[in-house]
Amino acid sequence: MSYENLDVRDGTEAQVAWNEMIRLPEGAEKNRLINELKKYCSQDTLAMVEIHRILNMDIGKTVKSITVDEEIEEKLIEESETY
Repeated sequence: MSYENLDVRDGTEAQVAWNEMIRLPEGAEKNRLINELKKYCSQDTLAMVEIHRILNMDIGKTVKSITVDEEIEEKLIEESETY
């Protein structure tokens, strides 16, 4: 799992892209930034799901208040691959 292939690679870059995007008029550049932010957020969400999964394995128990359904995880993976 890597952010290297993304134009937006970390939270700071996401903030900069967001601030730029909200100030742009409708058009190609705004749409490009929206898509790049979606890619980053999708990857970031998937990373959080993976961290949660690994922590649960290390703890040896399931945290019942925050469980990730396998179907939701698969959907996140599919969506991250479409951007």
